[in-house]
Amino acid sequence: MESTSDGANLGAGPVQLFMQSHNMTVADVPVFVVVHTALSAILVSSTWYLCYVTMSRHNIMSQPTNALSKFCVAWIPETWRRNWTAQLVQLEASTTQSSWAQRLPASLDIPRLVISFCQAKLGRLFFKPITVPGRIWLSYKGTLAWRERQRGGGQHLDESNQINKNIQSSIKKDKHGEKIS
Repeated sequence: MESTSDGANLGAGPVQLFMQSHNMTVADVPVFVVVHTALSAILVSSTWYLCYVTMSRHNIMSQPTNALSKFCVAWIPETWRRNWTAQLVQLEASTTQSSWAQRLPASLDIPRLVISFCQAKLGRLFFKPITVPGRIWLSYKGTLAWRERQRGGGQHLDESNQINKNIQSSIKKDKHGEKIS
């Protein structure tokens, strides 16, 4: 493959050029995908858990608990609140009577679980312009750190083996292999 004076390959596609400019190789792609998937799973599970734990057991539309929620509920039209309440009742009925809900432990509050998932999904959608680039950047940095660790790990073992050899050779032993003080 020919290269230009600035080192770019003439036959390289845009993906290859991008990877070269960011000090990545094709071998780094699986690590990047695993790191990115792990970060995504952590984001989904943590937001779902956070919404589940912090969710009030009472419907916020029917019983606002503080001044902020009273203010937020006040500007929502009554017809919307009634519609949402009806949808929540329907959701509760459908989730508690479904076959998959019957297989879950009785200690789980199924409607609360489903509603908290929806809340977490909406929250993630709202913050997607921040979380997606953030996960990509963290995945990139994690991939580079993994590669350096893999390279540095082997070098560290070589240094450790050399130190052990030096220590062993510096210990004076007699002809039977016993240490001389």
